[in-house]
Amino acid sequence: MIVVAVDALPDKLPVIVPAAKLPDASLLTIVLAVLTLVAALANTVAALILEADELPTFSTVGEVAVPPKSFVS
Repeated sequence: MIVVAVDALPDKLPVIVPAAKLPDASLLTIVLAVLTLVAALANTVAALILEADELPTFSTVGEVAVPPKSFVS
């Protein structure tokens, strides 16, 4: 058992309060980083769609554009 003298303990406990909001420079840095990542993702997806053999949409011309009939009616 470790014995600690009462005089060695602080009178008050420390109070740690987070900042109300980040500084504007920090927020601007975060926003620019997120926009850069979104732009990179959009470029990658666009390149993959252009390289694909089929477009990611269904044909909407001709008989294939007719929606399927319900089994109930």
